[in-house]
Amino acid sequence: MSQEPQVKSSEEEITLDNAGHTDFNHTKRFRTIVVGVAGALSAAVIAIAGVGIVITHKTVTVNYDGASKKISTWDSMPSQIVAQANLALHPHDKIITSRGQAVADGETITIKRAHRITMIENGKQVERWTTADSAHSIVAAANKPVAVPVAPVDEREIPVVDKRQSLTVFHDGETTSVNIAPGQSVRTAIEDGGIKVSPLDRIVVMNGAQAKLGASAPTTSDSKDVLVNVTRVSRDVEEDKIVTEKEVTEKDDDSLYKGEKKVVEEGQDGVRIKRTLVEKVEGDVVYSTLLTDETVSTMKPEVVAIGTKERPARGGGSSGGGSAAHYSGDGVWGALAQCESGGNPRSVGGGGAFYGLYQFTPSTWRSVGGSGLPSDASPEEQTKRAKILQQRSGWGQWPACSRKIGAR
Repeated sequence: MSQEPQVKSSEEEITLDNAGHTDFNHTKRFRTIVVGVAGALSAAVIAIAGVGIVITHKTVTVNYDGASKKISTWDSMPSQIVAQANLALHPHDKIITSRGQAVADGETITIKRAHRITMIENGKQVERWTTADSAHSIVAAANKPVAVPVAPVDEREIPVVDKRQSLTVFHDGETTSVNIAPGQSVRTAIEDGGIKVSPLDRIVVMNGAQAKLGASAPTTSDSKDVLVNVTRVSRDVEEDKIVTEKEVTEKDDDSLYKGEKKVVEEGQDGVRIKRTLVEKVEGDVVYSTLLTDETVSTMKPEVVAIGTKERPARGGGSSGGGSAAHYSGDGVWGALAQCESGGNPRSVGGGGAFYGLYQFTPSTWRSVGGSGLPSDASPEEQTKRAKILQQRSGWGQWPACSRKIGAR
């Protein structure tokens, strides 16, 4: 009776060399396994220097990329058998056996494909090759700060987990426990857990050591903890309206009475609209670029004629008749009345377009609650309506005089 070879069972992962191929002689069809022999041989045995050499033939199954191939071989080394399968292997692929270096008849060899992923190590982005089944397994096993970014929706470079489990998600300054299954989009799992995420938000799977390097992640996590960190990112087009107020130029006009004024050339404010693309991370601007700078209108100066002609003794063009009382109110309103109408409450300027102390138009006077003509009202009534107009529309209602008296 011959004694069967005794081979210790074990599992071993073999990484290919950098050239991505194995080194053996394709023309040599026979391989040998050296074993101890006890008793009579029933197989062909050649005794050389007291050592038994047994030539054995075997059938081995090679699993790869979801398929399998049966290899009939005399070889025993995994790399030699895989080479006979004519598989294109990458230098970082792994060959996995269940018994060790020597493969026996009926065994299975599995090819574990490597894939390149983007990782963050010690806060820096790097490219790495891995045969790991999930981002979770990578960061959990690391002995340094690492993170694996999650690619955009439905473009995962590597599954987040290789078995159904619960992960802690850090977002918006708080933590939420989320269940996730193998192959499930982490964004879907996060939203199923009640956390809204946008396509721009950055999601990484990280260990606790990496979390301590980040400003947005908790700093109390154990270095071996696995966290999913959500960093909020937004992009918006911000619009900025820049207004250049029209300049007002005054010129004397002896065809108008003192206190009268007339707009000779209409002016307009200059307006520019700037649109800027702004990206913010956790509310802080990290990038901006000017998209457009459009001139909506060009500033055009306004020319106002100011009367210099002396009024007749009975008052200038009063609609109320008789001499007009001079208004000398205190403060800004007295100064404004003096500038606009010379302090004459009965003043009529602009060829009948403007009335009273503050040179109201009839329509503006009515819009602030006045009745009749402004020049027919008392100085106190005119001042009351002027204050209402200023509160509603600002000092720009009297552009030249409000600047002159320092009201704006």
